[in-house]
Amino acid sequence: MDLLPEEVFINILPHIGGIDFLNLRRSCWRLKTICDNLEMSSRPLLWCRFVFQDFPPPLVELSMPCKPEEDEISWKKFYVQLWNEKRMRKGINVVTSILTTEEEQYYSELVFKG
Repeated sequence: MDLLPEEVFINILPHIGGIDFLNLRRSCWRLKTICDNLEMSSRPLLWCRFVFQDFPPPLVELSMPCKPEEDEISWKKFYVQLWNEKRMRKGINVVTSILTTEEEQYYSELVFKG
């Protein structure tokens, strides 16, 4: 998937908006809340995937399972993975895809600024 210009990022998923690494903990919690809300709806989540794309590549992918048995510890571990990934890069463009059991996909392009 091609990344979109930064100006349109905040309009893709207004309920998530952009994510700033200074507020990464809050942003991850907000994303978790959205996933939890979908989990309680008729469209439970299978997984949430973050793909880091630098210019130039390589691509790095981190996956966060979104299952009822996953707890806060998993999200803390995911937060640490994101933070460690950010430390190795000056700026990160992220493509996030969320897949539901109906195989609907929700995409948002988010910019991590370092």
